[in-house]
Parts: sequence; C-alpha cells; structure tokens
Amino acid sequence: MFLNEVIKELELKNITAIHSRIEDFAKENREKFDLVTSRAVSRLNLLDELCIPLVKENGYFIPMKANIEGEIEEAESGIKKLGAQKEEIISFLLPKEGSVRNLIKIKKVNKTSIKYPRVFDKIKNFLQCFAFASEIGNFKSPFLSFFQIFIMTVARQIISK
Repeated sequence: MFLNEVIKELELKNITAIHSRIEDFAKENREKFDLVTSRAVSRLNLLDELCIPLVKENGYFIPMKANIEGEIEEAESGIKKLGAQKEEIISFLLPKEGSVRNLIKIKKVNKTSIKYPRVFDKIKNFLQCFAFASEIGNFKSPFLSFFQIFIMTVARQIISK
C-alpha cells in the first residue's frame, strides 16, 4: 500500500497506516488514538460521528475539507455530543492547483458515549432526513416547521430500530 511505502521511505517510527472501513474499525478501537485524520470523504457531521470515538481524551480529530460553508454549524452540536470541541480552522491553498482546503482542529475533551458510532446506515439515514428537513425549513411557514419536527421524529424512530 502507498502509505506503507511512504512510511518506510521516510523512515518514520511508531506510525501505522490502517486501511479499513471506519465503522468496522471503530467497534474494536475506541479511544485508542492521539490523532485521527480524514480527507473530504463525506459531510463533516458524518465524519465526526465515525472518527471522534476513535480519539483518546485530549487527542485530536483533524478532517481536511474543501467546502465547509454550512457544515461547521451543522456539525457543532454533534461534535459536543461526541465529547469534543472545535478549536480552530486552518485554511490554505493547494500548490499548483490553488484551490482552498481547510483543516478543522477538533479536540476530544470527554469520553464518547458507547452508543457512538452508530451503524453507518442509521447515521446516513438520519443525516439524509435531517438535510431534507433543513432544506424544507428554509421556507418560513408554520406547516413546514411542523413538517421538520415530523421528519426528525420519523428519522429517530428509524434509527432506534
């Protein structure tokens, strides 16, 4: 694997590249790592739930994302629920290409509840319902506010099964 070749070539010590589905890996490796990183593979609130449970207290989860508009606010309550807090966002331009990337520095300050991470499909279904309700919520209407609550209630029932 590429990362193992890089580790060997750079003569890095005490580092292991792990290639696994995160939801499977997290079940056996809760709160074992000082640092967990990810690239822009999904929305931040999904990455948080899958990765923060792996981080030790006082360790860091640092995802790299291109477009973070809206995602930071969307993920804020989940980050706290998972026992972490956002410390800072470091933005930079990629060489040659010049597109923006952001490193979001999230510190684990408390243990994460054993119920996280949930099964991937449950997280994904919940987030899809939440995103749908949020999109509808952009319209200012009492009916739509009720509809948002209804969608969230249905989503929670799906997750609890």
